Amino acid sequence: MSRIFQTLGAEKDAIPFLWIAAPLTGLLVQPIVGYLSDRTWHPRFGRRKPFFFFGAVLSTIALFFAPYSAALWMAAGALWILDASINISMEPFRALVADKLPESQRSYGFVVQTLIIGIGTWVASNLPWLMTELGAANTAAPGVVPDSVKYAFGIGAFVLFTSILYTILNTEEYPPEDLDAFEREKESKKGFFKGMKEVFHLDKLEGDKAIFKDGHVQEADAVILCTGYLHHFPFLTEDLKLKTGNRLYPPKLYKGVVWQDNHKLMYLGMQDQFHTFNMFDCQAWFARDVIMGKIKIPNDSDIDKDIDKWVSMEEKLENPDQMIDFQTEYTKELHDLSDYPKIDFELIRRTFKEWEHHKVENIMTYRNKSFASPVTGSVGPKHHTDWEIAMDDSLKTFLDQPK
Repeated sequence: MSRIFQTLGAEKDAIPFLWIAAPLTGLLVQPIVGYLSDRTWHPRFGRRKPFFFFGAVLSTIALFFAPYSAALWMAAGALWILDASINISMEPFRALVADKLPESQRSYGFVVQTLIIGIGTWVASNLPWLMTELGAANTAAPGVVPDSVKYAFGIGAFVLFTSILYTILNTEEYPPEDLDAFEREKESKKGFFKGMKEVFHLDKLEGDKAIFKDGHVQEADAVILCTGYLHHFPFLTEDLKLKTGNRLYPPKLYKGVVWQDNHKLMYLGMQDQFHTFNMFDCQAWFARDVIMGKIKIPNDSDIDKDIDKWVSMEEKLENPDQMIDFQTEYTKELHDLSDYPKIDFELIRRTFKEWEHHKVENIMTYRNKSFASPVTGSVGPKHHTDWEIAMDDSLKTFLDQPK
């Protein structure tokens, strides 16, 4: 497509903008098509195959006519139609892999599918060169797409349509296990937005069932835990709002707590965290002593120097071990400024580094480890159930260690 865009007068700097069609159409089309294909079943045409066919027809038309575009806007429009059409076919294709393979083979199936897509992309990108080698003209009059590109697009259209048609004619789709229940569910969720709902207080998971405290049961393909940190203070005026990304030492906070422009305003827990409650406690002790007058806030120049020192150190950090050291030293400094009870910071430092290395070794098993308390020194018992399969996080189950 880039060759077509350039032939029709697009500047090189504008071509990336024209290619924005791909991610945008994928973002819009894939979830809609996935939603619709999951709720489709026809005894003759199946669930995914109608989407294969419809997407293949549109993709073939767009591929065939794109090289014959008379103007740049026509080529850009053809690309949008092509990307939308390919997404109509490809999203159900991915779902078909999951439909046809047992769970133990799905990862391998997705890998093979991705490999084939990659090979096809490489072959397609080299087709104009191959057509030139076979004798097709690679040059043309200004504003006219060369024959090598036209032939490449034509071959691509033919291969795409025939391969999808072969899949449609030779692939058997299985009906839902309980067709009556499927039809009832489809009717109850008729309409795109009726398939979405907000439910609170997840109680436990049993197989593919999510069970909520109000008794509601919902089938779930995946549980996604979103724990992003946002600094959001709509109740404060603009001059008092902390505006920062997720970082170990937000600027404009003296000792990570006192607002630089107004010392009566204090923020606690604004940092990205390795340390949590012990750091929060030290911040609270520091804030208390500032309020009580036991700790004096220095002049503006000294505040600037202190903030700049910590921010400068943070910006030089390169790996998790350095980040752990940085936040340990910050929390130790706060600890020394108040009468917070004694705590073993060196044990905390070692524990965090060990924990971080466990996390790197295996993201699914690092939660199964146990560590010594930096306050009492006692080692916590290893939990009786591995985190990956521990679906009941109630206090009773957590404390129910085998005797």
